[in-house]
Amino acid sequence: MKHFDIAVIGAGPAGANFVRLADSEKYKILVIHNEEYEKPCGGLLSPDAARVLAAYDLTLPAEILASPQIFAVRVIDLENGLLQRYPRHYLNMRRSAFDAWLRSFIPPCVTVAKGRCTEIKDHGAYFSIRLSGGEIYTADKIVGADGASSLVRKTFFRENKCRRYTAIQQQFAATQANAFYSCIYDQKTSPACSWILFKDGA
Repeated sequence: MKHFDIAVIGAGPAGANFVRLADSEKYKILVIHNEEYEKPCGGLLSPDAARVLAAYDLTLPAEILASPQIFAVRVIDLENGLLQRYPRHYLNMRRSAFDAWLRSFIPPCVTVAKGRCTEIKDHGAYFSIRLSGGEIYTADKIVGADGASSLVRKTFFRENKCRRYTAIQQQFAATQANAFYSCIYDQKTSPACSWILFKDGA
C-alpha cells in the first residue's frame, strides 16, 4: 500500500491543473485518472477559461480545436416561438484532446494511477482510496476534482446535494453547409436547455 502526501481524485481540467501547479518536489502526489470515462459534454472553451489559460502562459495546440469555429449561438424558445442569435466567443474543441493536453503538463515525479475510484475512507490520521481494480492507496490529504457526481462530495459532504440531470447525447453526420450552435429551451422536455453543436463533420 503506497502512501502519499496528497491524493487528487480526478485528472480532468481541475485535477490536472492543480497537480501541474502543486509543489511536487516538496509533496509526494498521487493523481487518479479514470481513462475509461470520457466526459459527455460539448467541449466549448469559454472566454473566461481562455483568460485562465492566458494567465498561465498556456497556448492551445491546433490539434485540440474542432472545425468549424462559430461565433454566435442561435437561441430557440419553443414555448414562446422566439428565435435570436447572440455573439458568443467560445472555442470549439475536442474535450478529450483538451483534457489529455492538460494532463501532459503533470510533472514526471507525480504518480498517476489509472482506474476508477470506488471508495474513500477517513481514518483520522490519513485517508484510504480504493480503485475499481482493487488497488488501495493512502494519503494525508484528499483533493476532490472528480466532477458533478463527485465521490469525494458524496462521501464527506452528503448535505451538499447537487441537482441531477440525465444527459442524452447523440451524434449524426452533418449535412448542412451553415454550421451553427443552437441552444433550445422547451419546458415540456426539460427545465435545462438542449444544445446542437457541430464538430468535425458531425
